[in-house]
Amino acid sequence: MKKFGLIGKDLSESFSKIMHTYIYKKYNISSMYLNIEIDNTSFSKVDKIIREKKIIGSNITFPYKNEIIKYCDIVNTKAEVIGAVNCIKVIKNKIYGFNTDYYGFLMTLKSNFVETKKKDIYVIGAGGSAYAIIYSLITLGCKNISVINRSTNRLKRIKRHFQNKLKYKIKTLNSIEKKIKCDSIIINCTSYGTKDLEGISPIDRNVFDSNHVVVDINYMPQKTKFLNDAENAGATAINGLDMLIYQALISIDIWMDKNVSNTIDAYKVKKILINEYAKQN
Repeated sequence: MKKFGLIGKDLSESFSKIMHTYIYKKYNISSMYLNIEIDNTSFSKVDKIIREKKIIGSNITFPYKNEIIKYCDIVNTKAEVIGAVNCIKVIKNKIYGFNTDYYGFLMTLKSNFVETKKKDIYVIGAGGSAYAIIYSLITLGCKNISVINRSTNRLKRIKRHFQNKLKYKIKTLNSIEKKIKCDSIIINCTSYGTKDLEGISPIDRNVFDSNHVVVDINYMPQKTKFLNDAENAGATAINGLDMLIYQALISIDIWMDKNVSNTIDAYKVKKILINEYAKQN
C-alpha cells in the first residue's frame, strides 16, 4: 500500500486526512494518508523523516511551504517561479517539489464564478500560500495586485521575487486604514481567524463593502471573523474549502503519475467535508 501524507504543524483540525481517506476508499486507490507533524526544531530533518517513513508523496502546509524548497532535490519549474512548494513526490530516493495551491485557487475562483479582470486585488499576508495566490492572479492577467503585510522585510522579499521571476510589479502596503475601492477582491492568506487566532480578523470590518468579493484561504472554522465581517457588510464571502479540494486532486495526479482527478467527483468530496463541519460544531 502506498503511503502519502501531510507535513506541517498542529494538524488536529486539518481535513486533508479525512478527504484523502474518503477518496482512496471511494475510488479504490490502494493508498493510505498520514498526518506528519514536525515542529520547527525538527524540520531540518524533514528529508530524513520522509525517507524513513517511506512516504511516496506528501502535501506541505503551514508554516513550511517556503522552507521545504531547500530540502527538495528537484523543484518543478512552476513551483520554482511561484517560490513555494506544497506538494512533494519521492522518485528513486529524490524529493521533487511541486505547487498545486495555485491550481486550487484558480478553481476556487472558477467554481464560485469570480471575475478578476479589471479588478483591484488585495492579498493579505506574504507567506508561502500568498506566493501561489499571486501567481494565479498574474496568470489570469490581473494588473493591480497589492500585498498587505506588517513585515516590511517580507513585503520587500515578495515584491522582489515576482519582479525577478515574472517582471511583475506588486504594490505593497503595511496596513489598510480606509475602505478599499468598491468592486475589489480581498484575499486573506494569513492564519488570522484560525486556532489560537480565532475571532481575530487581519483587517478592520469597516473596510468591507457590499461590492467586494472576499476570499479566506482558510477553511477552519467554516467562517472566520474575516468572512463574517465581510458577509455582514453584504460582500460575497468564500472560504478555502474548494482550494483544499482542488489542490488535493492535482496532488493525487502527480503522485499516481496519471490523471485520476477526472474520475473524482469534487462536489461529492465537498459534501463529505461540509458534513465534517457539522460534526465539529
